[in-house]
Amino acid sequence: ETFIESDHFTSEKYDSFEAFEFANFLHRVLKEHFDRGIKIIHKLEKATNLSKSQQILFCFSLFARGDEKDNEEFLLKIYKEIADPFLKKLDNDINKISKRIPVGGYREAFVQFASELAEKKKIKEALRIIRVFANDLDPYLPGEDLDDKQDKYSEHKRIQDGEEPHSITSVRGWCGWALMKCAVSEGRDYIEEIIRLAKQLVEDKN
Repeated sequence: ETFIESDHFTSEKYDSFEAFEFANFLHRVLKEHFDRGIKIIHKLEKATNLSKSQQILFCFSLFARGDEKDNEEFLLKIYKEIADPFLKKLDNDINKISKRIPVGGYREAFVQFASELAEKKKIKEALRIIRVFANDLDPYLPGEDLDDKQDKYSEHKRIQDGEEPHSITSVRGWCGWALMKCAVSEGRDYIEEIIRLAKQLVEDKN
């Protein structure tokens, strides 16, 4: 707790790869000592501006990465105590969320979390998150990403140039993946919204 509040950790020069390890550790803390973990989360939320390492810590502590999987009960607890209140606090407004978590690659974590919920057949909760992030700014069309003015990392441009994509690297891209997991028998009550969101993503200019 002392370290992640230090100037060293919150500095923009801090090694982001190490921040992902801290996020994994915070996730384990939440799993084993939820009350202690949620206090750390609430401290993060109080920061006026979140550094990149703080954004990683907050977003990627939501779910287990790698081969480890969370059970349904724990995922719902994370949803009810962290994800849902965070989105509500920002009025479910993707523009406000993007200002709070400016890095698109970190906002992806929320949709990856939605995908985990959908895998556990928690379709209502998954769709609630997808509904917000289906309107995310990421991925940008060529020339629109202020952090990539030369389109060095533009997946859109790479595909236009004939390259095959090998992984999902955007918020709206993850929305499509998570949505696919909602199109199951447990999601039949939400099929109209699933179709509407799928159509929105299919007709995306990107």
